[in-house]
Amino acid sequence: DAARGHIAVSGACTGSIVGLVAITPACGFVQPGWGLLIGIIGAIIVYCLLLLKRYMRFDDTLDVAVVHGCGAH
Repeated sequence: DAARGHIAVSGACTGSIVGLVAITPACGFVQPGWGLLIGIIGAIIVYCLLLLKRYMRFDDTLDVAVVHGCGAH
């Protein structure tokens, strides 16, 4: 969000949730550095999908469907 100039608390909260959702399936099998990398990659992917959400035809007020549906896979 900072790169686009739109800093918001909801964006920071969503980013941390995405990192946790992305690492949960592998949390017992990876080292902390790899866990951080998985969280960052997951956050980048979900951020791009959230930018495209305005073109999708569904109501997702808190970004729950995108974060949990795409962030965990």
